[in-house]
This record gives sequence, C-alpha cells and structure tokens, in this order.
Amino acid sequence: MPGERATIIIDFKGLRPGMTAILQNSAKTPYPNGATVNGRTTGRVMQFRLVPLTAADTSYDPATGAPLRTPMVRLADPATGTVAPGVVVNKTRQLTLNEVMGMPVTVGGIKYPGGPLEILVNNSKYRGDSSRNDPGGYQDFTLINVNGVATYYSELPQEGETELWEIINLTADAHPMHPHLAQVQIVSRQAFDVKGYLAAYALAYGGVVKDAWGPPLNYNTPNADGALGGNPAVTPFLKGKVQPPPANEAGWKDTVRSMPARSRASWCVLHRPICRRPRRRPMPTIRSTRTTATGMCGTATSWTRRQRDDAPVLSPIESQRAKPAAISGWRH
Repeated sequence: MPGERATIIIDFKGLRPGMTAILQNSAKTPYPNGATVNGRTTGRVMQFRLVPLTAADTSYDPATGAPLRTPMVRLADPATGTVAPGVVVNKTRQLTLNEVMGMPVTVGGIKYPGGPLEILVNNSKYRGDSSRNDPGGYQDFTLINVNGVATYYSELPQEGETELWEIINLTADAHPMHPHLAQVQIVSRQAFDVKGYLAAYALAYGGVVKDAWGPPLNYNTPNADGALGGNPAVTPFLKGKVQPPPANEAGWKDTVRSMPARSRASWCVLHRPICRRPRRRPMPTIRSTRTTATGMCGTATSWTRRQRDDAPVLSPIESQRAKPAAISGWRH
C-alpha cells in the first residue's frame, strides 16, 4: 500500500551466502482494481544479497514467542472491532474522500478522454478556501494565518481529548490515510451502500455535489450519528458485518488503508499524553471507510500544533489529497 509502513522480520535460514532474494510487488495500480504491475519495473521492490555472518545474530526471533516489547496501550479492541473498554471518545468525525472527475476535452487536435483530476479530503481544498467561508455561508471553518499564509481549518482537536474519525471513501481506489505526527489504532471497517449514500450526499447539497466546496452541511453541527464533519450520517447505509482489523493491523499505525467505495474505515486518534515527554504524546482516533483507529502524536513546538491528514499517493498536496489540522492547548 503506497505510504504505508510496517516492520518486517525476514528469516533467510536455508539460503546460502552469495544467493539473492527479490521482494516483489503484485498489487494492481491504482489499488485494488487498476492495471497489472510490470514485473520488470514496479514489480521489483528490493533485492537482498546474502553474506556470511560476521557476528552473533542478536536480532529478534518471532519463533521464540517471547514478547518484543511491553504491552501496548489499547485504544481499540481488535477482537471486537470496537473502542477499547474505558476509552472515552470526546468527538466523532465522519469525513469523506471525494474524487473530482475531468470532462473529455480536445487540445491541439488531440482528444483526451477525461478522468480523475484530484482527490479531496472531505471535499475540501488543502487551504479550505471556498464560498462557504463568505458572509451568508456556513462560516464553519476557522481562519488561521501562519507567516502570512491564510488557511481555513476544520479539524481543531483539543489536547486531552480522544477522537474517533470515520473516513467514508466515495472513490474507486484505496487510499492510505496518514495523519502526520500521529500514530493510530484501527477500530474496524464496514461496507456501506455507496449508491444510496451518494444520493443522500448530493441531496444535502441541494441535488448536485459542489466540488471542492467542502461538506454539504455545517461542519460543527452533529449529524444523526452524532458525528461532526458536515456530512449525512452513514449508519443508515451500513451493510454487512463489522470487520475488526487483521492481525497485521492490530497494533500502532501511522497509515490506515481506506478501501474504495465499499467500506467505512474507523480509527481513533488520542490527544491525551501517555507520558510527559514530547515525543510520546498520543493523538486522536480515526475511522476510515469504516475503519477505526487510535494513535500517538510526536513533538509539538508551539501552542498550536499543525499537521496534515493525507492520502500519500504520489504528491498529496499537488493532487489536494492533503488537509491541515491543528491541536490546540498543547504546552510542554
């Protein structure tokens, strides 16, 4: 998954020094329904060249069953696909992933078929600017000026709060959702009726979706699910069973895979410090397509900490797949 990171332990026992091994990629692009990967280029990720040991091997061996580290703080229960017992969710946000399509055009006698132009988080440009912020609009985004750059923020969590984010993926592709300076724990994923939700979504705009305008409703008014974000509640459109995270996604994550147009991902981001050292401060909980997670954030250097929540495929800012957020009230 582009942008996703994992720690992998490979056992080369049985291979002789001088041999090579190649890590291959078989994922279609865009994932999961795109073109087959080229086995001679992007299908070849990394080559390992085996050499004789020059010192004792003291690396961790998972076959021993010994714990790798002390037990983690659980914000999500991977066995049930729910928030862990005792964790209080202060706010829930439901945010969409939107794909803006271009129409077919002819330039210089050459016909272009059209296609995706950009992916937007919650149908908002990176700086959040649109007519919704003008007099007569919702004016529900907060204007923050940093070094002369004006940005309208919609995600302004407070330190000491835990949030559950649900990412409703309305696009045709999977997106790795990555909150900067934070780690999260996935809560769950769940399928939903995309066609039915899109109808309610367009109706909330008055019948036609306004690309890049932001969400259709007031961001700060809870919907029928009690969630912020300015979108219709997704619960009436859910179908199938809740899918807890698989074993490889049951720990701390800094990237959450949001699958296309068929599931809601949820995750938790915790803003409550686990300890007072700056680099060990937890962050909000997030949900994606229905994926749920919980996390920890890195160091903060000012009263208001800025971060990006993006889907890092190629260049997230150039294609608008990034969105700024700020945590307020954060002091060392």
